Amino acid sequence: MTLETQLTALGCVAYFLGSIPVGVLAARTKGIDLTQVGSGNVGATNVNRALGKQWGIAVFLLDMLKGLVPTLSARYLVTSNIGSLQPQAVWMLVGILAVLGHTKSIFLHFKGGKGISTSLGVCLGAAPLVAVSAFVFFVVILATTRYMSIASILAVTSSIIFALLIPGQSQQIIPLFALLTVAVIILHRNNIGRLRAGTEPKFAFESKKV
Repeated sequence: MTLETQLTALGCVAYFLGSIPVGVLAARTKGIDLTQVGSGNVGATNVNRALGKQWGIAVFLLDMLKGLVPTLSARYLVTSNIGSLQPQAVWMLVGILAVLGHTKSIFLHFKGGKGISTSLGVCLGAAPLVAVSAFVFFVVILATTRYMSIASILAVTSSIIFALLIPGQSQQIIPLFALLTVAVIILHRNNIGRLRAGTEPKFAFESKKV
């Protein structure tokens, strides 16, 4: 099997893995339809609201793994340029397919979450120093504002800057981070509308008993 065939297969697996609606499945174990509670989103933030902090953390980690595993698999397979594409860009491209699966899930009629946790997993696999820097920035913004949407948008945007500033990063990943940023902003358009209207709920750090 050629490397190109392996990568094609891995890309399909990445999309399928990303499509698994972990939050929906977790809520279903409690008899809850996650799409009908809170914001209706299937990601970890709404799980936190509907089921509590422990469930939210578990879904966050599993959604992150959906991006990390295929990206690390691509990192194992690709150690040199493929045509004009540098390895780090190839790793990210495979991981982005998992993000696409998360946001456009085949199990949810091509709807899904907003891709933040899965994008973090991709970044950890392809550019760990960028990922850690962006995550720290995310935590600071969330602790300061308590708005998950603001922290998510600014953290993904900051990844472009960190990728430019941190040595050893392929410049080919910059447009990929820019693509993720645009996608995240579009997926958060309703949140942005609520922020402007002053109706966006703040993130609750306390645990909920379920």
